[in-house]
Amino acid sequence: LFDLDIDRIRVDASEQGSDTLIGGLGNDILYGEGGDDVLFIGEGFDQAYGGTGSDTFVMLLPDALADKIFDFEAGVGGDILNIADILVGYSTVDDALSDFVQLVQNGSDTELHINADGDIGGTFEAIAVFDGGLNATLADLIADGNIEAETSIPV
Repeated sequence: LFDLDIDRIRVDASEQGSDTLIGGLGNDILYGEGGDDVLFIGEGFDQAYGGTGSDTFVMLLPDALADKIFDFEAGVGGDILNIADILVGYSTVDDALSDFVQLVQNGSDTELHINADGDIGGTFEAIAVFDGGLNATLADLIADGNIEAETSIPV
């Protein structure tokens, strides 16, 4: 009757190491806990919690449903959002990131909208929601090193 595919991946909080968590094809819940973790957000509706430390959230594929990111810490030394695998043809030398990325406030949350190929007049689609908002602009994220759009991280 129901076709549910939910994976829950949690790293023990007593293990304060830097862990790599990879979401599968279904609806995943990733818990980074302590340490500087790397969380790969893949297909399906995923929910990612970085926990403490300077975590990297890697967006692998845009989905019909925007994934949810909890406890993202913007600012120097904070968390990093890697969207390099989603953008097509982006170059820091030739392109303005704002042609590819928008941050949209929706109530208390901040949505990340992507125009994957940066076409002027192209469509922006929501791919992630930052629970509780970011309290930062796109320019802040770029200046503080909280967003990576050019260099992919291999899975």
